[in-house]
Amino acid sequence: LRMCTGSTGAWEVITGTPKESSEEQPLLRCQQAHGGQMPDKMLIWSRKDEEEMIEDKYIKVSLTSSISFPAKLHVSSPNGQQKCGGEYLLVSGESANSQPLWKQMGGKFWLY
Repeated sequence: LRMCTGSTGAWEVITGTPKESSEEQPLLRCQQAHGGQMPDKMLIWSRKDEEEMIEDKYIKVSLTSSISFPAKLHVSSPNGQQKCGGEYLLVSGESANSQPLWKQMGGKFWLY
């Protein structure tokens, strides 16, 4: 199972891998396009029941981690400024402009 953005712009839980295209209805689907919001921020979900999607007010998506920011970020810029690319690690206990701070592994660049 995987969660991804479906053709309508809504979060969906579907079977298969990203390289497999599936014409099946998703198992779960958010009722509206997410517009960049994470799944835990979406309020109305539906589930597949037989061949139709049915709204289910008891479906909730929640965070299972207390970490607010990803521990590692990967930056890729193949068409220019390649020196900015690579892995960036979250610097624990540090911030810049009240934002989390990531340092480029083996480099001199920072993200915040």
